[in-house]
Amino acid sequence: MRHFSLNIERANAPEDEDNLVYASLHDTQTYGHDRRHLSGGLSLEEVQERFTRFHITPPEGLLAALNEDARTNAGNVIRTW
Repeated sequence: MRHFSLNIERANAPEDEDNLVYASLHDTQTYGHDRRHLSGGLSLEEVQERFTRFHITPPEGLLAALNEDARTNAGNVIRTW
């Protein structure tokens, strides 16, 4: 699909609270005709920006793996980091 989906969850959320902090599918900034193939998803640069926005240091190897996925246009790959 040539874009990424991103969910950010709190690891230690109390059971009575939602652990979802961010979901790209719910991010209204990701939709729009001007985004073309990115509509509903994130570019690699936008994934990096979301990490910065939420003060997340990505795990070692994550950005390299995403860059490789983008380079090879990998599809339907689900990874948990």
